[in-house]
Amino acid sequence: MKKIYLLFVCTPSIVSRAIKRYTNDSYTHVAISVDPDMKEFYSFARRYSYSPLPAGFVMESLDNNFYRRNPKSQCKILSIDVTEEQYAAVKRKLKFMYENRYEYKYNLVGLLLYSQNINFQRKNHRFCSEFVSEVLKENNILNSPKNPQQMRPIEL
Repeated sequence: MKKIYLLFVCTPSIVSRAIKRYTNDSYTHVAISVDPDMKEFYSFARRYSYSPLPAGFVMESLDNNFYRRNPKSQCKILSIDVTEEQYAAVKRKLKFMYENRYEYKYNLVGLLLYSQNINFQRKNHRFCSEFVSEVLKENNILNSPKNPQQMRPIEL
């Protein structure tokens, strides 16, 4: 058995506070890792620590500038036992996407339509929980009838 890790975060940033106000959820962001040291997490988020846009596929670390500037961030890490095959498949997907990270953009339109209960999928565009749930579902780690475009971090 191997483990993958999910990082759940709620920061005091304007964007996170707005999402929290709308959803009333404890955590407003999620990232995924196959790193046993939990130093590298992958998700769709801000590309630069000082600005919410532009956003896209990024590698995050709890040691990065954004989290250092927001020490009051709430974080929770969940580990999930997976098979060797699932682990390898998730690792390959993360590696491929990171190598091609500039082709991936944040699905801002999809996030806005989520509030209207409208699924909106765009090629190479995701928001954090859409991405993580998609990776988990396509590798039979998450069994949920919900579309990835309708998943909130807290539902993972």
